Amino acid sequence: MNKPIRFIILLAAITTALTSLATEPVNYYNNALGKSDEALMSALRSIIRVHTEVSYSSGLLNAFKKADVDNEGYIIDIYSNCRYRPNDNGSSASHVGQGYNREHSFPRSWFGGEVAPMNTDVFHVYPTDIKVNSQRGNYPYGVCANGTRLTYNSYVAKGKLGSCTYPGYNGTVFEPDDEYKGDLARTYFYMATCYKNELQSWPGSPQLDYRTNQYKAFSTWTINMLMEWTRLDPVSEKEIKRNEAIYGIQGNRNPFIDHPELAEHIWGNKQGKPWNGSAEDTPATIISPVDGSIIDLGSTTLGTPIPYSIDLKSEGLTTGVAMSMSDNEYFYVNASTFTASEANNGTSFIITFTADDLGTFDNLITIGNEEVTSTFTVRATAVDLDITGDVNGDGEVNIADVNAVINVILGDDSGDIDGDVNGDGEVNIADVNNIIAIILGL
Repeated sequence: MNKPIRFIILLAAITTALTSLATEPVNYYNNALGKSDEALMSALRSIIRVHTEVSYSSGLLNAFKKADVDNEGYIIDIYSNCRYRPNDNGSSASHVGQGYNREHSFPRSWFGGEVAPMNTDVFHVYPTDIKVNSQRGNYPYGVCANGTRLTYNSYVAKGKLGSCTYPGYNGTVFEPDDEYKGDLARTYFYMATCYKNELQSWPGSPQLDYRTNQYKAFSTWTINMLMEWTRLDPVSEKEIKRNEAIYGIQGNRNPFIDHPELAEHIWGNKQGKPWNGSAEDTPATIISPVDGSIIDLGSTTLGTPIPYSIDLKSEGLTTGVAMSMSDNEYFYVNASTFTASEANNGTSFIITFTADDLGTFDNLITIGNEEVTSTFTVRATAVDLDITGDVNGDGEVNIADVNAVINVILGDDSGDIDGDVNGDGEVNIADVNNIIAIILGL
């Protein structure tokens, strides 16, 4: 077996194993299905916003013992290589390696200080080395090519502070090590989503720009960077276990750990595409009207409109659809364009048929866009009012109607009688026979 094949099999096995660790409750995200962009974000917020608040002192420390320890019982410090026990927490340090404390990865000055429940939301509060935490301060996360990394003997920080070299910002930033960039990106996605309704009133930071990007919350350079980070550093076993532990503590989850693809639907390259509950795209499909189907509107008399409601339902559309018809003379619609949201959620339109010529008419209709098309036929028939046999309009069908048609055949049209009972365009013995059949009940 060659190396590429072994790698693919190994990667698939790892992915399957990690997926099996997650115990996302059945139907937990159902209310977010089929939504995109801000509607998707709002739906996720409604799912995760209400949760149990823990205390700052013992609550967070106890949470760390459940959510942030490795298999040997050591604290997993995302800011250093130090091996701390849960009881090694402190408040000050002169160098790396002297203990850990609570790091608000989303600095609390950005949301106004010790404000509940953000201040103790375990999803964004991590146990980290005290000195590195102090170095980071409330600077934004970023990329710095020549930053300062703290060290002390064998203790080394997992991050550095310096001038940002990521396009779009040149202020001071803290760059975490690559192994935790995806973790922190997904933490930030959680914060912007969970506190979507509050965020616009927060003091903010260079990392945030609600005024420009509205519900997306972050500054443009931050959006670009966080999307890079979440793509390059996929969800790890550590994140999955932490998500489960916090779910047991707070009663809510980080959707961007359970479903990393959600970030793409809100900030990334799947904006406008409804989320279907998985990373696989739903193929663009027009469900109704069925491609190739024939819809019979029925019949109507000349000059009398017949309206008919047709359901439009699609899935997986990312752009709107437009309608075109082969017959614009006798058929018309009340709408000919529909947004992707309207079509995906299901809507309807009214097609109306009216004609001044007798006969059956087929109208070939195409609905679609560059992704998908559906072509179907609408059929309607126009008949003459006299098909009832009441040629002279006296309210009865009798021998007088027969005589009226015969007079028309013989050239006497002084009574202004049409006489074309069967609507074939001619007045002849067939029309007489039609009336007689009606009189005889045939």
